[in-house]
Formats: sequence, C-alpha cells, structure tokens
Amino acid sequence: MDRLQIALIALVVGWGLSQLTELIKSKCKIKKLKLAISLELKDLEVLLDERKRTVKKSASEYGHDNKYSYSLGAPVSTLVLDAFYCDVADSFIHEQRYNIRVFRDHIRAYNSIVEWLEKNSSGTATQNEIVFKLFEAYKQTAFASVYIKEANKVGGSVKIADDHKSLIQLRSEFPDLIAKLAIKS
Repeated sequence: MDRLQIALIALVVGWGLSQLTELIKSKCKIKKLKLAISLELKDLEVLLDERKRTVKKSASEYGHDNKYSYSLGAPVSTLVLDAFYCDVADSFIHEQRYNIRVFRDHIRAYNSIVEWLEKNSSGTATQNEIVFKLFEAYKQTAFASVYIKEANKVGGSVKIADDHKSLIQLRSEFPDLIAKLAIKS
C-alpha cells in the first residue's frame, strides 16, 4: 500500500469513529433526558396527590359556615418536561406520548383555573363561580394524578384511556362531592 491509500483509509476510519462517537453521545443524551423526564413525572405524582387533597377540601368547604377562603397552591410546573420533551418525544412510544399529552392537558387546565381564581376571587366572582372553579381544579388535579400514577406503574407503555378502571372509579366519586358543594340557587 502506498501512502495515499493509507491516508485515505485513516481518513475514512477517523470519520467513521467520529460518526460513531456522535451517535453514542446522542443516544446517551436522549437516555439521560428521558430519565430526567421520568423522574419529574414520579415527583409530580406525589405533588398532585397533595394538591388533589387540598383542592378537594377547599371545594367541599368553601361557602359553608361562612368560610370563604380556599387553598390551591401554586400552579404546577413541569420544568424538565417543558424544556426537553420536544428533544426526545420521537423516542417515546405512541402510548407514552399519549399519556404525557393527556397529563399535560390536565396540568394546563389546572394552572389556568389557579390563574383565574387569583385574578377574580377578590370580589369580582360569585360564590357559585368560585365553587365551580374549585371543583374544576379538583377534577383536573384528580385526573392528572390518576393518569400519572397509572402511567408510572407501567412505564407509560400502556395507554390510559377513558375506560381505565381508575378513571371510572374517579368519575363515580364526583356526584357525592357535587352534592356537598355550597352552590347557591
């Protein structure tokens, strides 16, 4: 072999190793980001259980016995999911993307209710509007909590559809809570 052939082989091997290194780095980055998202979703499971209890208590007590205060907590933030989901979304299976999408929709709805209550509760909203919004906030945190809990149990690999037993059980609890709300006629 002459020097030109050796130089070309070295160039091709170097380029190939460079491409392999980039591929490995990319795979490792995706794996780390998916792990970070997974950990955030597990942490949110605990946070949402707490929010669900707090909001349920506020919804059922507001307006009774001259009690006109409530607690919702701050809007729920999903910092890691918001920042990195678009980078790794294509590496999730369809069921995982569906579960994350539905979960995020419930979180956005809850956050918009928190903002509405912060803006309108100081004398501009009626008791019925506040009670309704508190109940809606409870439903959104309850649904988000069920979605994240059930998805985390199976690594998100099973689609949590509307006919899931945990969602059916949750919906069956709503009439009892609605009967306890202080809605003025």
